[in-house]
Amino acid sequence: MRIVQNFTSIPLDFDPADRRLPLKFDDLENKKIQALYLLASIPDVTIFSPYNEKEITDMGILGVEDFYLNFVDINGNDVVKNLCFNMNNFMFIAGEPQFIEYDINRLMDIYKSYIQYMINTGEHIRRLLLNVFYQNQNYLPFSDEVNGTVQFQITPTANYQDILLKDIVANKLEGKRIKRIIAKTDYMPLLSYLDLHTFSGRRIENIPTGLLSVSGQKSIWFDQLDIDWDKSFFRQRGAHSYEGENEEMFNTTITLTFIY
Repeated sequence: MRIVQNFTSIPLDFDPADRRLPLKFDDLENKKIQALYLLASIPDVTIFSPYNEKEITDMGILGVEDFYLNFVDINGNDVVKNLCFNMNNFMFIAGEPQFIEYDINRLMDIYKSYIQYMINTGEHIRRLLLNVFYQNQNYLPFSDEVNGTVQFQITPTANYQDILLKDIVANKLEGKRIKRIIAKTDYMPLLSYLDLHTFSGRRIENIPTGLLSVSGQKSIWFDQLDIDWDKSFFRQRGAHSYEGENEEMFNTTITLTFIY
């Protein structure tokens, strides 16, 4: 399992004319980085950025392209050199997460760290998300003992929709520290995000709900989140294409189970 204290999603635009994308993002400065992954889409599915209606590039295009992480820490050490982001290792695939767990646990020098890449075909920008697990304070004592669970169902009515979690959970989780959230749907990929604010400074910014469907040794747990439901959202960001036809709304129900 991975115990997550903070998470952020950062949009990245890879220009075919370039070969290097610096990681000079304020969100990464003075943060202890646990791990970084890229998120891509899959064929016949449209998933949008959590921040706007820009589409995430699908793996059908990325299959012949290379992306390499080069991570330099604040002491000048090359902690990670040419780590290849690729399907089923260090890249999350929207709705079908398969990945290798790894840990960095260092402060990043954002001015020296970068992603080296090679785009072999086409002239279009590749738009991916950088998913980052990080730490900015001491962890609380952790136990995987389940004190209680509450389950909710969400049925989005549009491909691009923000739903305030306060309207879903009401007062049923007031004062509860959330250890885990499990996302499930019956037959469609999960093309949505959870954007969680807390009272204690922890932040889960647009974590893909597909990650929350993972069970077993790679399951995601949280550092006892005291969620501010008035500021937290479920963000639907997806549609499905049927053999070239127009995109259609999933029109399916997502089940969220909160464990405390």
